[in-house]
Amino acid sequence: MRHETGMPRYVFKESFQKDVLIDADKDWKPAELLAYVLDDEPLFEVESSFAYSDTNYIIACLAVEEVTGTSLYDHVMERVVKKAGLKQVEPQNKRKYTGMAQGYNGSDPFFSGNALENGKSRYNWKFEWAGGGLLITSKDLAVLAKKIYEGEMFSKDLLDEYFNGRDAGQMGGTWGLGVHIRDGEKGKIYGHSGFMPGYVTNMMYFEDKGFSICYQVNGSAPEHRGILRDLPSLAKIVRESL
Repeated sequence: MRHETGMPRYVFKESFQKDVLIDADKDWKPAELLAYVLDDEPLFEVESSFAYSDTNYIIACLAVEEVTGTSLYDHVMERVVKKAGLKQVEPQNKRKYTGMAQGYNGSDPFFSGNALENGKSRYNWKFEWAGGGLLITSKDLAVLAKKIYEGEMFSKDLLDEYFNGRDAGQMGGTWGLGVHIRDGEKGKIYGHSGFMPGYVTNMMYFEDKGFSICYQVNGSAPEHRGILRDLPSLAKIVRESL
């Protein structure tokens, strides 16, 4: 959860990026995803550095399924979505969703072009599984962020360990148990971002105000990400308006 394993990211393997487009309806299994990196050398010795990797979440959630005896999606929908009272959340396990906006990925080498064709994804989004794995509205994600970071989703006694972060390197700040922690002008900012070809998501919780925000953009091409560079300015505007 703190990305200290040195496990490479399977999503950036050239072989995976080719395979995911061969059979658009492939029902991806976690073990198949891990197989793309199991023969790779680790990026570093365990706990000696930091490297964000979706692969870590795959491993962690395989453990969740083993311990609980239920599927990850069943567990998350019951223990997280239902508990938080979220209304617009779906498991990310198919190709077509009602009301899904077209995603634009431009010239990015990672699945270049539009994300949808005739209203369906060009591949089965289940390949991300625990690395993201849910379709959720900005409002529901902002609500969930506040509930998580204020300790409503689990015992508050666990918050100290949850926020016990490690140096996040080039990402800045520190990384706790699945949470990016940064120092704002008036206090801590907790959050997490997400990327899918054609889509970008970011959520933030401002500790000093007890306030969370989330934005989602249906464009992920590098040449169109200028809006994301203004995130510090956006955060400042939000704080000053409260």
